[in-house]
Amino acid sequence: MKTTFLVNGYEVNAEYHKSEINEIFLPLLKRCQILSEQKKQRVIVFLAAPPGAGKTTLLCFLEQLAHEHHISFQGIGLDGFHRYQDYLKSHKIERDGQMISMVEVKGCPETFDEKKAQRKIQELLEKEEVLWPYYDRVLHDPKEDQVQVNADIVMIEGNYLLLDEENWRELKNLCDYSIFVECDYEFLKNRLIERKAQNTPYDEAVAFVEKSDKRNAYRILEHRLKSDETWHLDERGYSKV
Repeated sequence: MKTTFLVNGYEVNAEYHKSEINEIFLPLLKRCQILSEQKKQRVIVFLAAPPGAGKTTLLCFLEQLAHEHHISFQGIGLDGFHRYQDYLKSHKIERDGQMISMVEVKGCPETFDEKKAQRKIQELLEKEEVLWPYYDRVLHDPKEDQVQVNADIVMIEGNYLLLDEENWRELKNLCDYSIFVECDYEFLKNRLIERKAQNTPYDEAVAFVEKSDKRNAYRILEHRLKSDETWHLDERGYSKV
């Protein structure tokens, strides 16, 4: 199935095969629907994967698929918990023995406010409606309370939702079901460069991916908590491990 979504201000063409839909996506949605009925309250699902794995686009497709099957489902992202540019510019982080501005490595775990994310996810478990932050890629800053969340099943996508590191691993206690998408970094590399080059000169995009995204991807792939499901992504699409 071919479809087009507006993702972060850009048109993204996506194609998902019948095998992915029938063997992975629909069974997941139906499993979560049953879990919601049994629990009699909102179900929180984590979708964790390294950058470039197509998480945001996949959430758009899952929302569309859920709507077609009359399943109350909503997808939201962790990007709204980026720390503000002013904070990143005024704080430093150690990298390879040197102290550098956090803005130079924006996107690594330290540049997110994980405690704020934890509090907001807790709200999802306690309230019927929650206003969720959104990351504005034009302003390069989060915008608070932009997305109204009220579905029975809420899937949150993010790089670090299953990161097995201090201050992050506690997040998993707040989800009912978790999925990790594993990929080979070399497969991700060109996708990351292409994405960054949408609003950055190509040479700068390559340098950023090598300096930041590459390190983050390996960190996610090598330091992760056990998930309820693991999917593999390559040029053929998603498959269940």
